[in-house]
Amino acid sequence: MSALNLNASFKGQGAGDSSKSPKIEHSLVKRIGLISVAAAVVAFISITAVFYRISAALIEGEIISKQLPAETNIIASNIRANIDPYIALSRSMAQSVYTIDWMQKGEPESGKALFKESSLAIKENNNLFSTFLASFISNVYFFNGDNAGALDINGKDSWMQGIVNSARDYEVNMDKDRNTGDLALYINYKVKDTNGKVIGITGASAQINSMKDMIKAQKLGKSGYFFCINDAGLIQLHTNQDYILKTNVNDIEPGMLDVILQTVNNPGHSAFFTSKRDGQEYILVAIKDPTLEWIIVGRVLKSEVMAPLKSILLQSSVVIVIMILALLAFNSYISRILNQRLSLLHLNITSFSDFFERKTNEPNMQRPSTVDEIGSAVQTLCNMGDKIEAGLKDNMAAMHAVQNTIDNVNKGNLKDQVGYKCKDKYISVLIDSLDHTIATVNTVMNEATTVLGSYAQNDFQA
Repeated sequence: MSALNLNASFKGQGAGDSSKSPKIEHSLVKRIGLISVAAAVVAFISITAVFYRISAALIEGEIISKQLPAETNIIASNIRANIDPYIALSRSMAQSVYTIDWMQKGEPESGKALFKESSLAIKENNNLFSTFLASFISNVYFFNGDNAGALDINGKDSWMQGIVNSARDYEVNMDKDRNTGDLALYINYKVKDTNGKVIGITGASAQINSMKDMIKAQKLGKSGYFFCINDAGLIQLHTNQDYILKTNVNDIEPGMLDVILQTVNNPGHSAFFTSKRDGQEYILVAIKDPTLEWIIVGRVLKSEVMAPLKSILLQSSVVIVIMILALLAFNSYISRILNQRLSLLHLNITSFSDFFERKTNEPNMQRPSTVDEIGSAVQTLCNMGDKIEAGLKDNMAAMHAVQNTIDNVNKGNLKDQVGYKCKDKYISVLIDSLDHTIATVNTVMNEATTVLGSYAQNDFQA
């Protein structure tokens, strides 16, 4: 029986050369990093979009619908506060007992001096442009108490017909003086006799410089401004005096009047308007004053009102970029750790594979310094390698014991037994079977020897 060659090296005894480690085509670490960055970017953009919509709603709901109309109401109140004293003054002039009595008596010469003195005193004391009285009794126009000529109801004084036919006791309007041609604010108040019949129109005309300066000083935001128009769109008050009573708002911005009239009836009193001149979008705020019957209009660039949203977008973009950079740095750190851990796992799997395929005599595996999820897997793999290595050594010792026993049997020592207790139960069974076989052979050989010996001692001759 030939001896087993158990002293040969395991190296090169595997079932053929195993393939090399496959090239990594799709990095798990990179995919995890990309997924986390993409998820973070989507989250940041979603949060920014929601915040932007909330901010836009707040700006539209609070600033455009509430704050801007409130500022326009304040301007309307300021304009009315400037005009109210002149309305009260004109009322007192129209209800003057002396003036009504003097007119009803036919405006005698004896009363003209006192009327003129009173008119001049009112003009000086209230810093008026002028006072006037249009008498329908004498058909005369009095300017600062002096007779300025006959009324021309069908000509330059045709404006009086509108006042007489009005349901209101007075009208406020910007107009040019019939004598000087100067622009002034007029409070035209009806003069009624004791029976309630209209016998004339009186009032005060005030200089508009103070109101013009006041409305010029008022700003809607940084670049916005205010102006006043009537229902027909004719400008009544503007920082540019050349527009007053000469220019319709549609001449400045075509189509603006329709938007303004719609805005007046709009609950929010605000609307967007795109200029056909410069192409920019504006926010219009329009409120009609019932006392003056003027429409006070505020106009401001939409981009100025929405500037906080641009700032929010810019700041959000900067934050997103910073967060992405921070996330990339964090992912780089995580990727480096994962690569190290996965490299250790790959190294141990390769070593285990080489040892399992008998390419190496030892596993040569490295245990992790940190036991995390991957480290736990590596530890398990190392433990498996150690157990397999210990098992192989135990099996090798058993095989050497078997070899020695077989060698002794070959030399004629049939009483020899393996006598090694292998930890592998299957090999242990084989050893026990071998020992039993040798013992059986030994018994058979002993019995055969005894029989042959008995034949040798007997004489088989007759």
